[in-house]
Amino acid sequence: PYLRHSRAEPGAGAQRHGGLNATHRPTLELAAALLRAHTLCLSVSIYANNCRQAFSAGAGQSWPDITFGKTGWNPGSQFELDSIGAYLELSGEVWARSSGAESVRSATFDADWRRVVRRLLALMAVEQQHETLSMHEYPGVAGVSQSFPELSREGRGTRVRGGVGLIWSGFTPGDDSPALGYVVPSNMLIAVQLARLRSMLAEGLELGGGETRDDWSRRVGELHAAVTRGLREHGTVLTRRFGRVWAYMVDGFGRYVLMDDANAPSLLSIPLIGFAPPSDPTYRATRRLALTASASLAHRCQAGSD
Repeated sequence: PYLRHSRAEPGAGAQRHGGLNATHRPTLELAAALLRAHTLCLSVSIYANNCRQAFSAGAGQSWPDITFGKTGWNPGSQFELDSIGAYLELSGEVWARSSGAESVRSATFDADWRRVVRRLLALMAVEQQHETLSMHEYPGVAGVSQSFPELSREGRGTRVRGGVGLIWSGFTPGDDSPALGYVVPSNMLIAVQLARLRSMLAEGLELGGGETRDDWSRRVGELHAAVTRGLREHGTVLTRRFGRVWAYMVDGFGRYVLMDDANAPSLLSIPLIGFAPPSDPTYRATRRLALTASASLAHRCQAGSD
């Protein structure tokens, strides 16, 4: 996807879920079934970023399995913030396209889905204060660390500054251990989907848990505002050559990494995830930086592909 987007301006009719046609009921039901499967996965482990196709009775018994959070359903709990964003994004797509299909909505946005979303909102608030509130660890295990990427500081990851609004992520969208704990495009995706979730609440979605829709709308709005503020205050860097650009990773202390990743969400895909339009000056500068830095790599990938 990175090379495809580099050759043309993004946002020209691009849809990450372009195949989810509101008038095609089988496609809608397939997407709803996929969302229900994701809900089951997150019900088992809220930090999981993937799920097994079938329950594995032997998993979760050994010491490495327990250390990596492996269960019968989850291969591991290597927390990726973008996985939460993808879940909320799919939820929003199914909600938008199931208007008038009450049977799909009632079967999908049920008590299990509401419980998972409430837990995800709580988890994101915790990971805004990763150093003081989070219990999540993903350490290495002797003999298997090459197969399972581990986080530094005995599984805690590099130190980040809490209270800046950004949400910590254990791994990047490309499954790499991040050099710095706040992955900017992952936080961008979350900001977009939190705004969407608030719109869903305004349309009648219930989250339950003993709170009203107005209560949840306020809480989601506050979380969205904090993430957006954190991105604006800590996510950009002023460079001599390109002007102000988005960093790929930051730590809230002032350190940053200027790069991009071929996996979405990425900085190049900012318009595709809906965070900013292609004409946005900071995006334009970031795009020039990313494509300049990756020009030789893109050439090699293109020449070596079939």
